[in-house]
Amino acid sequence: MRLIACLAATMLAACASVPASQPAPSRVTRLVSAGAEVKSWGATLRQWTVDSEGRVEHTSGEKVGANRNDIVIEVRRLTLSADGRQKLADAVQRVETIIATPEHCDEQLTDGPYGSFRWNSGKGEQTLKFDGNCMKGRDYELASAIFAADKIVDDAAKAVEPAERRPLGETR
Repeated sequence: MRLIACLAATMLAACASVPASQPAPSRVTRLVSAGAEVKSWGATLRQWTVDSEGRVEHTSGEKVGANRNDIVIEVRRLTLSADGRQKLADAVQRVETIIATPEHCDEQLTDGPYGSFRWNSGKGEQTLKFDGNCMKGRDYELASAIFAADKIVDDAAKAVEPAERRPLGETR
């Protein structure tokens, strides 16, 4: 009987309310703004901007070698989720970490995508020209970090319908 009482007491104790553990504080990096322009052979494949509230304007549609009269530019507007904003801030932090190291490329190709990446993490606007021609070394790591940031925004944008479509030569 004593054994049953002890087991019952143990089971009751296990059911007692336990203070919820505090969730780990989210590591929030302040990202005032970010943006990118990705090109290949002179064609702007996409460009986007993100403000401090996570509002995105993403423009795409130009294709390398396409008849410029047949190109339709798509503009998408959306707001990144809190998770998306954090992932973008983390990606920008990775870019900042890599650019602090000396430039170096062990294996170079030609004709990779290129463009510019800009951000403001509270220390003023930063702009970085980049290319995707390095396949090994620090410069490869940098381009990979930039493309990782670009992918966060590009994937989010492609998940929503375009807010507008227009021929390439037409401005809004």
